[in-house]
Amino acid sequence: MDTQTLLGFIAVAEEKSISGAAARLNLSSSTLAQQIRLLEEELDSVLFTYHPACILITAAGVAFLPHARGIVLEFELARSDIRRIEKITATENRVRAGAHSGIA
Repeated sequence: MDTQTLLGFIAVAEEKSISGAAARLNLSSSTLAQQIRLLEEELDSVLFTYHPACILITAAGVAFLPHARGIVLEFELARSDIRRIEKITATENRVRAGAHSGIA
């Protein structure tokens, strides 16, 4: 399970369509369908039922949806924190390097 797979699951749940979700994520429908199948295998649960007109989320899918959103949100927050720390660290290193280079 990775964030791209979770984003695919969320998109399918919202779009009620593999092709609509795939277009939204700039993926092929077959790639997204495979990601959903692998996620269902990993969770050992059926997340969607497939009908000619649309895809319906199952009770298990409904239960998993807020967790998927939370995992993606936490990942984005972590990535943001890391970027912020790296920016601060880079600035501190430049300041230190500048201070040391002036002393000789």
